[in-house]
Amino acid sequence: MFFSLVLTSCQKTQDEVSQQATERVEVYRQDGLPNELQELANQGVADAQFNLGVMYGQGRGVRQDNDIAKEWVGKSCDNGLQKGCSLYKHLN
Repeated sequence: MFFSLVLTSCQKTQDEVSQQATERVEVYRQDGLPNELQELANQGVADAQFNLGVMYGQGRGVRQDNDIAKEWVGKSCDNGLQKGCSLYKHLN
């Protein structure tokens, strides 16, 4: 996994990217999904995928859609996020 490589000072570590993804939930706009969170999720950042799933499941900042929520939470689980796996089991 590329995150395990030694990173240069100009690159973000996995923890920094995960923290950034988590913080994005705090700043979502009521009129739509933050582009940065969506981009992180599309890049495979498990925390961002989980957070998108929660947002869609609760209808926070986006139109509530349980199918999309389940899809994003499932992706977070596939990328190794334990809380994503736990939530995914409850959604089934």
